[in-house]
Amino acid sequence: MQKIEFNADVDSFKNDNKDITTITLKALGKDVSLNQLREMKETASIHVIIESNQTELIEDDQ
Repeated sequence: MQKIEFNADVDSFKNDNKDITTITLKALGKDVSLNQLREMKETASIHVIIESNQTELIEDDQ
């Protein structure tokens, strides 16, 4: 299993009419190995974990 870690900001996300979610991330190029990303895209599916460094609470509107 290959692992790649980098810091990024969520640029956008959307859900289409087939219930497919697309998440676009923004990261500094020096932090991301494009060769490793290309290899992973061509040879395997990936498992994604998104973690936040958020420290303040967000009020729940429910």
